[in-house]
Amino acid sequence: MRSSLLVALRHTRAGFVPQFIAALAVQGVTALATVPAITVLFQLVLSSAGVASITDRNLPDVLSQPIAVVLLVLIAMIALTAVCLQLITVIVIANRQQCGQSLQLRPVLADVGRALKNVLHYQSLLLLIYVFLIMPLGGFGWFSSITRDIAVPLFISGEMMKTPVSAVLYGAAIGVAVYLNLRLIFTFPLMVIDGKTASRAVIASIAATRGQSLRVALLVLVVAAVGLIATSALAGSFLLATSWTDRVFPAVSPILASVGYGVVAVGSAVILCLAVVVTVHALTAAYRQEPAHAGPSPERTPRGRPKRTTGSAIVGAGLVSVLVLTSASAFPSAGNTTPTAALDEGGTAVIAHRGFVGGGVENTISALEAAAAVQPDFVEIDVQETRDGGFILSHDTNLWLVSGRNVNTYELTLEEATNTTVSVGGFSDTMSSMRSYVARAEELGVTLMIELKLHGHESPDYVDNFLAELDAMGSTSKHIYHSLSVDAVRQLKTKRPGLTVGRTVAASIGNVTHVPSDFLLVEQSFFREEFIEYTRAHDQQLLVWTVNDTGSIRNFLRLGVDGIVTDHPDVALREREQISEEQGASPWLRDAVDEFTPL
Repeated sequence: MRSSLLVALRHTRAGFVPQFIAALAVQGVTALATVPAITVLFQLVLSSAGVASITDRNLPDVLSQPIAVVLLVLIAMIALTAVCLQLITVIVIANRQQCGQSLQLRPVLADVGRALKNVLHYQSLLLLIYVFLIMPLGGFGWFSSITRDIAVPLFISGEMMKTPVSAVLYGAAIGVAVYLNLRLIFTFPLMVIDGKTASRAVIASIAATRGQSLRVALLVLVVAAVGLIATSALAGSFLLATSWTDRVFPAVSPILASVGYGVVAVGSAVILCLAVVVTVHALTAAYRQEPAHAGPSPERTPRGRPKRTTGSAIVGAGLVSVLVLTSASAFPSAGNTTPTAALDEGGTAVIAHRGFVGGGVENTISALEAAAAVQPDFVEIDVQETRDGGFILSHDTNLWLVSGRNVNTYELTLEEATNTTVSVGGFSDTMSSMRSYVARAEELGVTLMIELKLHGHESPDYVDNFLAELDAMGSTSKHIYHSLSVDAVRQLKTKRPGLTVGRTVAASIGNVTHVPSDFLLVEQSFFREEFIEYTRAHDQQLLVWTVNDTGSIRNFLRLGVDGIVTDHPDVALREREQISEEQGASPWLRDAVDEFTPL
């Protein structure tokens, strides 16, 4: 594998400009052609299914419509074609370069066309699973711009990590995905170079990597590590320079920060492109070193360092310059010393998710008391109806993960539920009734954001019962409410128009369905700029859940959303205060380039 990496570095160094232009061109063409086509087809899917968006709640209904299913399959095939085109182009160029063949446009396009025709046939289902499931979940989605952002939604991975059993299962699943990626890594080179079908390429890749998984992993890790270090060094140099101008030449800082953002954005793309090219070259070289695949090509030309052309260098430099200027223009107002209007008006609300799970079990009195000590703006809780019409605090319907009992909340009476011990994160407590929890919250001066969570076994008058219990305490108007259930939101707003009621959106793709409410609570993995436009147009507030890492917290604070639901309210409060006090352009630049620099 070491010799393969050396071959990759030599060929990449010699011919990076044409490879970069080709990779950039195919990424751009596929994006320009694919995105509009998929957008139009997806709108047809929504129209045929009679919905405004596809969510976790209406997906079964959408899949029951034959026309919608056909259109979704067509969308999947278009996306697969785009990804295959991106990968095939780089592999073809790498293979031709290593064979000493011409890199002129016509023969390259001919090879790409032949390979694409071979890849896309009735066995494409295997590739769909590989490209859109196994590759991204195993951390190999960065090979393509289309698969780069595919990941397990954070609200799912977060739930899986909250108990040891579920965390082990989740880790095992990701481990299997990583292992499969290592064993299947020669699949595309085999299809492109040898013309194998998908199934034969999968079998051959598994055979070729037998006993080689560690070497393949080290190769990918070395390339990725060098890329991350290079990107971080690039960003760090501009951060240091901007920090210096903040102190010495503050008027220059916004300009330098904008240029820095453009350079880092484009530089990270170039480095990523370089990493892809090096990796593909190394894999191609490793494949060709096998005795069965060795030997010169009939079109082989004399060995030597490929000739660089001035024209290619000029074109490459021009493309990079245009991209830098375009990216720099997209940089937020670096000169503003006040981050967002929302912070000026009192700040983005910090909402403790199910209490403060750093001090107690979620949705219990101990977590409430821990949250009260931190002093967030709200504490968010989940409420479910019990068998006898009472209300218990619980996120999970089935209590096995948190209590060790395979029982559902709707199977328990209120008394049985409140006698159930739950344990998460090294803490233990008994489940709390809504009445006890609300009473304790009011003693502590905590305002609640109560989610009416449905399990599907509610009584016909569950909303009336819910309101009646709060009315009896005189607490209804003291707190705010939300629900994933559109029916629950509508009932609450109809029965009590004066209450602040929000609609929660988990997985959602497409347009925003309008539901009369006071705020929209969006899961951060599915957050889109359209939500900002929608809430402004309908005079609603916009909240995001569950935002836990510091970089994301800072980004949403700078974006000026109305609220952040987080498991770490202490961190969010600290960052909110820090951002409100920051001066200069360097803090803006640091947050802006965070997405490009994982280190």
